[in-house]
Amino acid sequence: KRIDIDYLDIFYTHRFDPLCEVEVVADNLKFLHDLGLFNYVGISSYPKDKLEHLVNLLNERKVPIACLQYNLSLISLDNYLTCKECFDKWEINTIAFSPLGQGILTDAFFNKKKTVKSRINEEKTTVTKITNQMKESLDYIMDISKKNKISIELIAMVWLLSKDFISSTAYGPRDHTQIF
Repeated sequence: KRIDIDYLDIFYTHRFDPLCEVEVVADNLKFLHDLGLFNYVGISSYPKDKLEHLVNLLNERKVPIACLQYNLSLISLDNYLTCKECFDKWEINTIAFSPLGQGILTDAFFNKKKTVKSRINEEKTTVTKITNQMKESLDYIMDISKKNKISIELIAMVWLLSKDFISSTAYGPRDHTQIF
């Protein structure tokens, strides 16, 4: 009612809550789906064991799952295998969230031209700290970019979208100049 539409295409269970049983989540999603309030479930940021449990419960309840949404990029591969396994097992695609590593995988970052409003310049940032090992990897990506005369952003996006289980990417530019 608040958003003035009859139903949602995708309704996300956005983060695992350790205080709420996965069965309760599945039962409530089934209830809302049966009311016609959404067509598909999206699942985001669940630990692997809880994700598998939820997927099994939703499948048992015949609640269709549209996609997963996990933080995935060339510098954030923690969820890669989990998402790939869900695709292989249940054919659930993934929307890669933060595909540019919160701005690290950008030409502006490599050229030290990040704006003052950039996340990386925030006092309480969620941007990954750059270790020596990551610096070596970033240098390798920069070399590929320069040799092939393509942007870091393009390398990051094309790599993700070349994976059979990635259906889309979701990134959050802060202003129109960050859209490539």
